[in-house]
Amino acid sequence: MEKKKILVLLAGLFVFWSVFAQNYPGPQGGPMPNDGIIRGKIVDGKSNTPIEYASVALYNVRDSALVTGTITGQDGSFVLNNLPYGRYYVEVTFVGFKKMRHNGIIVSPRQKEVNVGELHIEEFVQALKEVEVVGNQNRLEYKIDKKVVQVSQDIVSSGGTAVEVLENTPSVTVDVDGNVQLRGSSNFTVLIDGKPSVLKGTEALQQIPASTIQSIEIITNPSAKYDPEGVAGIINVVMKKSKITGVSGILNTTAGINQKQFSTDLLLNYKIGKFNFFVGGDWMNFSNPGSGKMRRENYLGTDTTFFLINNNKGDMNRKGYSVRGGFDYNASDNTTVSLSGEYGSRSFGRMTTGNYHQYTEPLFLEKYYKQSSGFDRSNDFSSLNLNFQHKFTKPGHTLDGLIFYSYEKDNESNPLTEMITDAFWHVVDSIVPTRSRSLEGGTEKDWRLKLDYVYPITEKSKFEAGYQGRFEDENHSYFYDNFDPDTKTWITDPAQINKHDFVNNIQSLYAIYSNELKWISFQVGLRAEYTDRLIKSLVIDEKYPYEKLDFFPSFHLSKSFKNNQQVLFSYSRRLNRPRSFFLDPFPTYMDPLNMQKGNPALEPEYINSYELSYQRNIKMIQLSVEGYYRQTNNMI
Repeated sequence: MEKKKILVLLAGLFVFWSVFAQNYPGPQGGPMPNDGIIRGKIVDGKSNTPIEYASVALYNVRDSALVTGTITGQDGSFVLNNLPYGRYYVEVTFVGFKKMRHNGIIVSPRQKEVNVGELHIEEFVQALKEVEVVGNQNRLEYKIDKKVVQVSQDIVSSGGTAVEVLENTPSVTVDVDGNVQLRGSSNFTVLIDGKPSVLKGTEALQQIPASTIQSIEIITNPSAKYDPEGVAGIINVVMKKSKITGVSGILNTTAGINQKQFSTDLLLNYKIGKFNFFVGGDWMNFSNPGSGKMRRENYLGTDTTFFLINNNKGDMNRKGYSVRGGFDYNASDNTTVSLSGEYGSRSFGRMTTGNYHQYTEPLFLEKYYKQSSGFDRSNDFSSLNLNFQHKFTKPGHTLDGLIFYSYEKDNESNPLTEMITDAFWHVVDSIVPTRSRSLEGGTEKDWRLKLDYVYPITEKSKFEAGYQGRFEDENHSYFYDNFDPDTKTWITDPAQINKHDFVNNIQSLYAIYSNELKWISFQVGLRAEYTDRLIKSLVIDEKYPYEKLDFFPSFHLSKSFKNNQQVLFSYSRRLNRPRSFFLDPFPTYMDPLNMQKGNPALEPEYINSYELSYQRNIKMIQLSVEGYYRQTNNMI
């Protein structure tokens, strides 16, 4: 009997403790305050690297009921707020990794905040006889404001460049010459690790070996945080980085079978203590033969038509090398300083030989000739980056800074040789061939200063603000030469000499507020930019100044539904700034039939960009339907 009384007493104490733990009264004796906090960090158990976007679910030990959940940030950290006192456990899940459970979490009045530290999760690897199944990330990952192409999942393009990686990516098209378009436009901005690229557009993507890339981010409607330049948006190339302590490295070499395609790249990393040193380089030599046909008709009047027919063959080549290096210094757990630099040289050229036939109807002019033409562009470049990041005590509270400098030297030659032939394109020896060439060159210096500040107001809302200063200085020259067959020398046409300077300074400020409500998530931002540019012709001694203050709003909206469905809407205002040769009023000739002349009064194009997309995950299928609309004002 006494034994039964003791058991009943113990059971009563247990029930009392359970009720007390789950319903601890507040200071006034009312309902229990929900002021408990659980924080931690999810890392890869093998590489010890943070896991971003891992799912963290919190369960009540008493009845295994789901209390709340969240996903990890870029550094793998998570925070669960507004929790009642009690005993809990967390379950962590991520694609390609085993589910992990962490027990023994107690939130009480004496310990309202619990830090579970680093939680390690392991990759899911299952052996089936002689076949090994490894969980991997999808090649294409959709996020709220961008698409992420995981290059490590693209074996086919691993021996090529960033262009080959993008060939089968939604929103991107690549033509046979390797020219990239983002949503139908070749006007987009290229960033490397979030920093400006010395090279521009397709040219930059063609020079980056795929084997050195971790991922590529496609940002078609950037927020106010980003520079608004680029009609179609931003392509950000994220390079591979090693976090292994000690010495590590990777070497890749590729060779083409049917065409001349050779490339190699090397990355070495040495991590010791608070320092991480890295050095790398790459070399490439690509050559592609091609052929083409062209037929042009010009209607000169009501009864006269001019025809030009051309059949040509040629070779396109791309060569280059670069070396880069730097270090990261972890001054403390919250402060990191990085310094890196790069030097390289690239060349791109094409030489084409064609048979031409031009005539008029009615026939009063007819001409057969051979023409050998092409261009050869070389580019020497260097850049220097100084970055720092400071993480404040509050998770997600950060300050980032960047000082960027680049120097670029360009030279371009456009030779042309024309030989008169008969109707069968046999050269007429009695007529001396005509030879000419245009020569262009210049230098470009670019300084950028940038600060980005992020303050998390609550767990689901935050405020961002920042500043950017761009200071560009360009010098260009142009000459047009004719070949004198008697003296066998090139003679510069004094009427075809052009030199100009171009200065473009841009000051920017931005602010963004974002919040995640129960029924919808949104982000709203505004960027203000002041532009002060000057183009100066050194030949005619004229100056053309331009000043303007512009505002660029952005808005992103996200609504989630049942069955893994999501609808996204976004708007941003962007612009297309005219480049210096669009502004130069002096006429320049590529050859006797092709001339360009700029307009110094040109203002930027302004683009209103709207996007609407629907996404749904159906088992192993990822479905995405996207629509966009761009309205261009003040079109160049």
